[in-house]
Amino acid sequence: MDNQIRILVVDDEPKICHLIEELLKLEGYQIDVSFSGIEALQMIKRYNYQMLLTDLKMPGIDGLELIQKARELNPEIRTIMITGYSTVETAVQSLRHGVDDYIKKPFNILELRKVVKQTLYTHQVAMENIQLLKDLKKANLELNIHKHGLTEKVQITGEELTVANKELVQRINELATINEISKGITSILDMDKLLSLCLKEINGKLKVEHSSIMLIDEKRNELVVKASQGKSRP
Repeated sequence: MDNQIRILVVDDEPKICHLIEELLKLEGYQIDVSFSGIEALQMIKRYNYQMLLTDLKMPGIDGLELIQKARELNPEIRTIMITGYSTVETAVQSLRHGVDDYIKKPFNILELRKVVKQTLYTHQVAMENIQLLKDLKKANLELNIHKHGLTEKVQITGEELTVANKELVQRINELATINEISKGITSILDMDKLLSLCLKEINGKLKVEHSSIMLIDEKRNELVVKASQGKSRP
């Protein structure tokens, strides 16, 4: 099974190794055994173990050194110490080396099951919390990016509305001017009066002091001032 938990049991006493192997296989775990710390390190390099159960006193590499080196190779591996030398000093050393729990020899079968299951469960919860935190950070980042994008869109939309409003006001003023002139045209037949009315409306809308209307004199082929309003500049 791809998701089956794989556990490495290490003890220089083969009987104990195989006993633990049989007990944990009944729980559905995949179990490998090793009778030395040196061999165990090679196996840890080769396979992805979720847990290491090791004896404390072994020739060559003892249990504490094995756990330390195992964690260097696989920081996520869970570790349980099996020892017949349960002292305060042993417990302190185990904690310093990152041991998750330890079992005293001779161990109780029910205790072994409980410690293994509890250690794996605690690790699973911790990993799920870490993943949840990562997911929350990612979601928060995406939310901030989306929020920033919406803010920019709102700003752009606001600027577009401002420009549109200015253009609309200008257009309304132009139409109002045209409307006033149109009214004048319908009521005035005199050309001079009509031109004066046009200039008056233009001066008012454009806010200018002086304006004039010039028409082409076709006979003389030149522009002639037909109407003017305001003071001309010197």
